Amino acid sequence: MRVAIRDQIITHLEEANAECAAGEPHPWLTFVVAGGSFAGVETVGGINDLVRESIRFYSNLRPDHVRFILVTPDKMILPELNQNLSMHAQRKMTLKGVEIVTGTKVSAVRNGCVELTNGEKIPANTLIWAADNAPNSLIAALPLPKRSGRIEVNEYLEVDGWPECGRSETVRLFQTFARAVFIHRLRSTHCGRAALRRAM
Repeated sequence: MRVAIRDQIITHLEEANAECAAGEPHPWLTFVVAGGSFAGVETVGGINDLVRESIRFYSNLRPDHVRFILVTPDKMILPELNQNLSMHAQRKMTLKGVEIVTGTKVSAVRNGCVELTNGEKIPANTLIWAADNAPNSLIAALPLPKRSGRIEVNEYLEVDGWPECGRSETVRLFQTFARAVFIHRLRSTHCGRAALRRAM
């Protein structure tokens, strides 16, 4: 997948270089990433690095022609982290030239525009979906603390008031109220570390 994204970005740079002789910004050079969690932050950080390192090889392109936009429905990126770390990562990404649009989602892609739920339309030829999927509807029925529709856990993977949930890589919650079993496999910490490295 990474190779396919890299190849697509290089194709966009070549297309934009041919079409940007007049020095105008172009949708080929606008990269939108949906999702402000680890995967989205790592993705937009990697694209930002790749394009900014490569743009010097294209005579008609300038750094001010490119836009990197991270769209997240949360108040800040990396909501899995504590607020101070999230704010620090968001400041670092902004300093690196990434525009962060919070409190909204991608609603559609049509006619060369990425449309957001806040009504904004972004002319762009690249959208990478790194947003989480909606939580399983079973979660809503569970009598557990939730944030953004997901079960809220602390840094030890414990659910407040539910000590039986434990601290394993795979958290099993047997919920007799709904007579269902919810099994949630956690992402490896590598993904989180990589996103933080990109942000910092």
